Amino acid sequence: MSQPKLSEKIVELPLSKIHADLEWNCRRIAGDKETSTEGNEQGNEFKELILSLRARGQDQAVIVRPRGQGYSLVVGFRRFLALQAIAAEDGTTKTATIKAVVRELNDVEAKSLNIRENTARKDLLPTDLCRALVDLKALYEKHKGAPTVQGLADEVGIGRPYASKLFSIADKAHPKVLQQWFDAPAAIGVVKMTEVIKHDKNEGNGARQAQALAELLPTAGRGKGGGRKAWLKGAENEAKRVGTFLGTLERKGLIDTNALDFEVSLEDCIKMGQGDAKATDKQRAELVKVITTAYEAALKPPAEKPEKAEKGKGKDKDKAAAESAAN
Repeated sequence: MSQPKLSEKIVELPLSKIHADLEWNCRRIAGDKETSTEGNEQGNEFKELILSLRARGQDQAVIVRPRGQGYSLVVGFRRFLALQAIAAEDGTTKTATIKAVVRELNDVEAKSLNIRENTARKDLLPTDLCRALVDLKALYEKHKGAPTVQGLADEVGIGRPYASKLFSIADKAHPKVLQQWFDAPAAIGVVKMTEVIKHDKNEGNGARQAQALAELLPTAGRGKGGGRKAWLKGAENEAKRVGTFLGTLERKGLIDTNALDFEVSLEDCIKMGQGDAKATDKQRAELVKVITTAYEAALKPPAEKPEKAEKGKGKDKDKAAAESAAN
């Protein structure tokens, strides 16, 4: 296929010629990890995107920039991954194409456009946006000189106050603590992170900040015995709690669980501890069993407790009998 001219015209490019750097994209897409904010094949939105592309084709072109003999993806990572998945399913990886607009962009322009497009489509997690702004600032300093916070905020289409808070976190957080925030399995907002950076990042080489951040993280994923097993145990405990709660409410006539979708409750239990955690079919079946068992148990009225003998009642009888005998 010949090299298309640089223009806003939509062209067909081979999928195999597109390089998609998931780490460069400001919205995290962890293609080979269990947690992801988007693009995970098990995600409902991603499945819906695949079905839409199969039914109607690609309505919106991605944006790429030239890179050697191929192209680097700038905007449209979800569409690219979905089309890639379709090609893999159909066995057309070598011949599959993607609609794209080719632009000549430098590093700063590409990063800015990537952030703008992602914030316009759907709000970024504060961790993703902070990481992207730090990268953009570094690119500006390298190629264009030191930027202002207002300038960067305008460049990516966000408010200056929010940008200032994110840059404050990036500046005041110890590097290892900042990375831990970026990698946190559950979203920790700007307000909570602002409390973390109130501690001096140089105190104990960031140890005090790390401790403050750890206190905000779900208990299922940290400490001894943490990780996947601890998450599953936490999800089971949450499933039991939810099942008991729903059963108790129905027993008291406060709700009708026939109108509830247990799958929604199950998803909440799965996400407990790790915001984007995924469960296998076997694990889901076990969690459904836990919810159901707890729910059915809670439907039964609690057993009546046997009446306890009044304290001192026996002694009073003995004393009365003794006094009667004495008289």
